[in-house]
Amino acid sequence: ITGLIWENKTDIADDLHAAEQLFTWYSFVDNGGFAGHFNAGSSACNLASGNCNTQAFVDAANAQGLCGFFDWRLPSHDELLSLVHFGKLQPPLIESEYFPHMGTTAPDSALWYWTYMPNVDGVNESGSQSSWALDFDTGVDNFINKSTQARIKLVRAGR
Repeated sequence: ITGLIWENKTDIADDLHAAEQLFTWYSFVDNGGFAGHFNAGSSACNLASGNCNTQAFVDAANAQGLCGFFDWRLPSHDELLSLVHFGKLQPPLIESEYFPHMGTTAPDSALWYWTYMPNVDGVNESGSQSSWALDFDTGVDNFINKSTQARIKLVRAGR
């Protein structure tokens, strides 16, 4: 409907697109005055660099040429929100037939996915400290601190 093409996650632990990987928010540009957290040497993801952040993951997927394309990016708030299936009674709140691997959650935890959009709330002298994210466990959207570890679902424009 939207004309967007979405990355699909896998349940293969050592795959670049494994659903269980977590990343802090980090971006060189359009970051609200604060790039975020580089998260160097983290074991939360399987990137060869060990830098488990959004920019490093986008760069790795584009270097790989996922599905033959090199223009993958984080989604906007509205783009990611377009995937939420508000009619489902059990999480994850997404059409599981098309997106079978979204990651697992422990009881009383969330299934946060990052957007590229920093948030103006939480701004201090160092810039925006938070970015918008969406929880596919509850369908809630909120801004969370850029140092929080969350998941990524990449997107690219269709035609």
